[in-house]
Amino acid sequence: MQPQSFSRRLIDGATMFVVTGLSLLLLVYVGFGEAKRTYEEFNIEKLVAQGSIAQNSIENYLRAGLPLRQYVGFTNLAEPIVENEDIDALTVYDLAGRQLFFVTDKSKPKLPDPPAAVKQIKGKAEVDSTGSYFQIVLPLRTRFETVGSVVVVSPKSVVSKRLNDTFRPLVFLLLGLSVVFAVFVSLAAPYLARTRAPWLQVAYGFTFLGMAAFVIGSLINLYSDGIQGKAKETAFTLSQRLSDVVEFNLRIRDFESLDKMFADYRRLNPEIKEAALIVDDVILVDTDGSKVGKPWISAPKT
Repeated sequence: MQPQSFSRRLIDGATMFVVTGLSLLLLVYVGFGEAKRTYEEFNIEKLVAQGSIAQNSIENYLRAGLPLRQYVGFTNLAEPIVENEDIDALTVYDLAGRQLFFVTDKSKPKLPDPPAAVKQIKGKAEVDSTGSYFQIVLPLRTRFETVGSVVVVSPKSVVSKRLNDTFRPLVFLLLGLSVVFAVFVSLAAPYLARTRAPWLQVAYGFTFLGMAAFVIGSLINLYSDGIQGKAKETAFTLSQRLSDVVEFNLRIRDFESLDKMFADYRRLNPEIKEAALIVDDVILVDTDGSKVGKPWISAPKT
């Protein structure tokens, strides 16, 4: 009877390992799918913000009535952007889809063909995600018409690597939890059979909840990184709009409607709680009008 009892316990343990492993794997799979969808959106929004730096600079030039082909300084403008590991190239096309300016990463990656959207430019940013690259197409407008586009090229491997780094440890964790639960069932089977308390269900519940807590924690960290990355880039884009004021040694206080620009920025980026312009340690413009004229105090919960 003893060998048969021992083999039976081994079979029960193996069965619990498979059942627990599959259920936890399903939990991780669902979390991975949700993370991929959401983190890709964060990454694309960050790429749009980075491309907007070049877009805003070039459009300031175009609104002065100058031709796109004669824009000077694209390399100096694009190189700091392309140095970011998220971006492999930055390109400017005219309406016919002809390449006017081009800056690529120093590693000289093999880049995809330009997207069809460069010949059919719309009034807002478009995303082409074919192949192994994201290509973000941003329109370039004068005061009266669209004359070309800026294209930001980013490898999808950036998103894949971040997701893999986040979820690979969870796979090892689910295997470990499955083994622990299977060993528990094998060793405690004789005692569980003699008690009326549902210890088996309770142990499985704690195992599942523990795995769920790790998955949720990983998602929170991933989303936090994505939101912070986008916030930094959108803040930098806003600062670029004011850079000409500083470069030409003008007084920021002499400019009107800055509050409207900050309000529009806040409206277009709803995840941003507050944006402020600080001059001499005093808030000159703030999306929260009650703080204007007061010293800036950083909120610890943001």
